[in-house]
Amino acid sequence: MIQNNVAEGIHMVRHANVNCYIVQQDERFMVVDAGLPAVWDMLVDALRGLGLAPRKVPRRWC
Repeated sequence: MIQNNVAEGIHMVRHANVNCYIVQQDERFMVVDAGLPAVWDMLVDALRGLGLAPRKVPRRWC
């Protein structure tokens, strides 16, 4: 389940006891704590629902 705008520009994707967040500013965004593999499909759906391109999520952060 996605909860839009838990704070300005911050969206929460929740599944069971796992939360991950999409932080958005205009066309720019980042995913915070991408959760477990079971949440990934929900996360992709949430990104698309917000008009964001899942392919733009960096695969690795340093």
